[in-house]
Amino acid sequence: MSDILQTLALKVTPKEGQPHNSFYILTMRASILASMKLIPVRYPALRKGIQRLTDEKRVKEIANYIINKEASFPNAIIVSFTGDVKVREVDSLQDLFRLEIPVVPETAIIIDGQHRLLGIEYSGIDMNILVTAFLKIPEEKQAAIFRDINFYQRKVNKSLMYDLFHIAKDAGYPLMRAIDIAERLNEEGPLQGLIKLTGVGPGIVTQTIFVETLQQFLRPGDIFTQPQYEEAGSLEIQLRVINSYYDSLHGHYRNIWEDPNSYVLLKTQGIYASLMVLRDLLTHFHDKRKGHIPTARDFERFTSLLAQKVTFRREDYGDAYLGAGGQRRLHQLLLETISPMLVE
Repeated sequence: MSDILQTLALKVTPKEGQPHNSFYILTMRASILASMKLIPVRYPALRKGIQRLTDEKRVKEIANYIINKEASFPNAIIVSFTGDVKVREVDSLQDLFRLEIPVVPETAIIIDGQHRLLGIEYSGIDMNILVTAFLKIPEEKQAAIFRDINFYQRKVNKSLMYDLFHIAKDAGYPLMRAIDIAERLNEEGPLQGLIKLTGVGPGIVTQTIFVETLQQFLRPGDIFTQPQYEEAGSLEIQLRVINSYYDSLHGHYRNIWEDPNSYVLLKTQGIYASLMVLRDLLTHFHDKRKGHIPTARDFERFTSLLAQKVTFRREDYGDAYLGAGGQRRLHQLLLETISPMLVE
């Protein structure tokens, strides 16, 4: 005989006169739902089921979040219970009911939230979760719910998400410092006003490319974690070096600053490639003279050579260097251009 989970639930009927669209909001232990789960993955050859393939990397990321943070999931996991759930009215005025749910394997079809549930299970930490429960709905309705949730919702701009870390204050050092640098670069210096801090509005390049690229400088053992960049006032030192580099570029490419949309240097691919070249140069200076913090004068001979060889004109460097692969190729092109000076 199976165990029975008894729980209070709020009944929600989205539109009057459509009781067939009703569902229930309840809480339950994640371990109980995990023991009942059925994830109907849709395989191309079979054309059955509604769910995407499980992303193991995503599951581990969620598990890590649960282990290392004060984790909570305010958004509900959506299920369809296929067992014989008994529904007993508690308070009709408040739409409050008591559900008696048989705890039986493969009787809770996961419509949305499979990675959250699997992540909790993988973490080994049990927790209360919010569940939106339908009772014995057909597969076509399960598919429609999954489609409506995942097709029509719009992905949140990543620059806005990075900006919100300042409010949440729960990111690690590399991310928070990269966000701080991007904000300060937009306030003063050669990149002033060029960065879209929330991904919209004034500016010509998103905060995202700065934050994601600068994090590479800040990883353990990388250049911005070396002693000369980690001492008191390290943010100001890091900003000074970046601004000195772009001041040097600005001196040779004034035409780009005057008409940035005709060139790629101040676009996503150009910012990525030029920042990665800065990382190469800082590593070069560090290897030659440990503790040395370069100035615009140190960068001058490298940026001068770039200006002689690379125009960054959109018609020459636009379409060929789009996407992540294009950004890496542009970085490689710039690095090869200055490489003769790196071996002197």
